[in-house]
Amino acid sequence: TPSELCEALIGWDFHKWKVRIDEKAPARLVFIKKKPIDFELCGGLFKRMFYENNLYRQDFVNLVKKYSDLWIVKFRWTNEFRVTVIE
Repeated sequence: TPSELCEALIGWDFHKWKVRIDEKAPARLVFIKKKPIDFELCGGLFKRMFYENNLYRQDFVNLVKKYSDLWIVKFRWTNEFRVTVIE
């Protein structure tokens, strides 16, 4: 899923939750209900850099790929995992 950083900078209004791995219990995901202010910080600048054709798009896409752990939550599990929900 998109990381908290990705949701804050790019944001999608149809994503209702921010997701992160619990630092104290790495086998647990934390779901945090998003508030409207969380969507598209910086007036959509980063969303435009990522999705629209522009001079810096490929550089920005390469940056996201190079540091994908900052932008994407990657979580592997077998059978089940624990969650914490913060409304």
